[in-house]
Amino acid sequence: MFCENCGAELQELNQPFCPNCGNPLRKRFQLDSKEILIFLEPNVSKMWIWQGSDTTVRKKFIANKKAETIRDKYGSGYKIEKVEEGSEPSDFKKMIERYKIQLES
Repeated sequence: MFCENCGAELQELNQPFCPNCGNPLRKRFQLDSKEILIFLEPNVSKMWIWQGSDTTVRKKFIANKKAETIRDKYGSGYKIEKVEEGSEPSDFKKMIERYKIQLES
């Protein structure tokens, strides 16, 4: 991984500061199987709805409605793609790695 400020390569995943420029680094966090998260990728006009394996039908319904509201706000060109926990495609995994999110294996 690399520092978002100066681009220096980081040797440890959870360093609090960049050893090169001293910029505070965001910590990695794990996705919770009981939750649903919506990720936006504005550079490719894509919205991901990540659904944990232990989420409820109600949460899925609410997330779908919320995603439509977000798409209306940011532009109808956004493609909405649903992702089930454990079946994440490689482009989703690359995106979450950029944001330092940890998938449970």
